[in-house]
Amino acid sequence: MIIDSPWQTNYNTFLFNSDYPDPAGLVRDLHDRGIRVILWVTGFINTESDDGPDSGKASNYDEAHAAGYFVDAGRTVNWDKGRGSAIDFFNPDAVRWWYAQMDQAFAAGFDGWKVDSPEGNLPPQFQTAAGLKTEREYGEAYYRAMYRYVVERQPDAVTLARATDSGTTYAPVDANPAGWSGDQNPGWAGLREAFDDLANSSKQGFSAIGSDIGGYRRGERSERVFMRWTQFGALVPLMENGGRGEHRPWLLGPRALENYRYYATLHHELVPYLYSAGIVAHRTGTPIIRNADSDRNQYELGPDFLVAPVLSEDQAREVSFPPGTRWYDYWDDDLVQDGGRTIAVQAPEDRIPLYIRSGAIIPLQVEGSETGHGDRSSSGRLTLLVYPGSDSTREYHAGPDDTLLLQARREGSNVTVATSSRSELYTLRIKEPSGPVAVSLARGGIEMRLPQLQSGQALTGAEEGWYYDEDDHHVWVRFATDQTDAQVTYTSRS
Repeated sequence: MIIDSPWQTNYNTFLFNSDYPDPAGLVRDLHDRGIRVILWVTGFINTESDDGPDSGKASNYDEAHAAGYFVDAGRTVNWDKGRGSAIDFFNPDAVRWWYAQMDQAFAAGFDGWKVDSPEGNLPPQFQTAAGLKTEREYGEAYYRAMYRYVVERQPDAVTLARATDSGTTYAPVDANPAGWSGDQNPGWAGLREAFDDLANSSKQGFSAIGSDIGGYRRGERSERVFMRWTQFGALVPLMENGGRGEHRPWLLGPRALENYRYYATLHHELVPYLYSAGIVAHRTGTPIIRNADSDRNQYELGPDFLVAPVLSEDQAREVSFPPGTRWYDYWDDDLVQDGGRTIAVQAPEDRIPLYIRSGAIIPLQVEGSETGHGDRSSSGRLTLLVYPGSDSTREYHAGPDDTLLLQARREGSNVTVATSSRSELYTLRIKEPSGPVAVSLARGGIEMRLPQLQSGQALTGAEEGWYYDEDDHHVWVRFATDQTDAQVTYTSRS
């Protein structure tokens, strides 16, 4: 949850205004519900403010001015929230003082900061403790100082900052663990702009990025645009809903609510997949959004998804399938497309064109039946969606030092799915055109036949076993490991 401005008595006192009589209690209550909370911040301290309870000079302004903690000897400039002076992030004493100001709020238990951009309001060049600097140089010093703040005080906290917005890059990649694409208008043009900004951000190496679903700025919101933006916003690393105007899907229409429920659930289920891709991004520089194409309006999400969002009122569009593999339609995975071709596809208003690469092994956290990837009994289990190709290997990074090796192989009618050593409860959903004769499990070198179950309901109540869904053509397998590897094998009926 982001608490945006104006939460303070003034910009930027870091003192909560009367709307927040018990900040620590608020944080405890939200933490008890599994919700983390971050606060909005920027680099100005105001002499005049456009909103908030105090329109005059911030209570900490004179102290900072007397100590020489502002750029250009405290020259004031107009910015989005009033008029003020910018902290000199090239001055180590100013940075230490600024951190102490932030500590007043952070001590209540918050989980990080939404770091908004001050640099575009400054003159082209200005004086700092390190000499003349440009807006760009100031921005990099500012974002890196804000990032260091959470690294030093709470390593699992986060800073959230603009990545690339309308051709301008804000926070540098090394200081932007989670970023958004700026402030768009509601409407199709805003959605188009959000797509282009995220595509450009991914090409520069930004990893965990997203946009404000429905647009940040005020304006009339249509149910259809909100639905399409929800679909796109759920299939990027950072799913973010907020901004000015109405953003609550239940007040935008019943279709918007149903659509939002499905895609928010899907995004939640994809967290293991996206988190693992985030670790790869950190280690290698390969972003989570890959091969983004602003001409074709499509991109790959991690190693195994092709996403083709609808950015207009049309309910059909073309999709170009990357060569070298086959692609399964997410909505009906009996439909398979060869790579290297472009086709027209239908896109009903509740469905984004979405495809899964042959050879995919996709880790999910499933807690219900909304998406069809499992049900309530899936909670606490690692669900793997498997689309066996000739031979595929994936590394699932459950944590920085916790990697699970996953393999799938198809040789004619023989299929093998293997996991490296781990203690885990598994649910596998394997795409299989025809049912298996039997399913075997080798666990820690000891092989056994898994019991065949007669229905999906029987699978729900079973700790181990397998079931073939004749309608959707999936083999469902459940088993557990205790610090052992595992190998599931079967031969399908031809």
